Amino acid sequence: DCGARAFWAAGLRPYHRVIHCLNYQLWMGGVTDHFNLETTGATVFPFGVGNSRQLVRVIREAGINAISSTPSYPRYLEGIVREELGIDPRDLGLELGLFGGEPGLENPAYRQRIENTWGMKAQNANYGVSDVLCNFAAVCRENYQLHFLGTGALLFQLIDPETGEDLPIEEGTVGEMVLTHLDKEAQPLVRYRTSDVLEILGVGPCSCGRTGLRFR
Repeated sequence: DCGARAFWAAGLRPYHRVIHCLNYQLWMGGVTDHFNLETTGATVFPFGVGNSRQLVRVIREAGINAISSTPSYPRYLEGIVREELGIDPRDLGLELGLFGGEPGLENPAYRQRIENTWGMKAQNANYGVSDVLCNFAAVCRENYQLHFLGTGALLFQLIDPETGEDLPIEEGTVGEMVLTHLDKEAQPLVRYRTSDVLEILGVGPCSCGRTGLRFR
């Protein structure tokens, strides 16, 4: 449910046909993100990694209009599409890119290059911590701030990484993210230190209507 909230916030809808290009082999994020994508009602094509030429063929023949991958993959795929297949990336018809697993999209120039090259909306749609929950934050369509979307499943806290002291969740606070499972039964974690240092960007309602905190 949390992962589906993230992909939905980023713009995925039931009318999308999304091809999922994260690793399904010996990595929990591949298959769990597949389920997250399906929960939105979108049609999901499980492609995985490698064989990029076949990927282009599937995108064209299956009417794919969204892609889920790392943000570095479109740059690699661009070379194959242009140089080896003689196709303009925009002609493939992708409308939405759901990216995660790597940094990069926080750079507006990098994000704009993807959008200009492919003609699709490039969204930071897949932020998580594999030990805790694979996806619980994404940007919305209104701004480029990550929304915490794990309410009900995770207790979110910030601490001073040096002293371990709890910090207030308010705009401008910078601290290490600590997470506690509220519902997980298999391997619940209590006050798990993620080593991710965040800055709280807002705690009031976003213009998209979501009321959770926003961070980078």
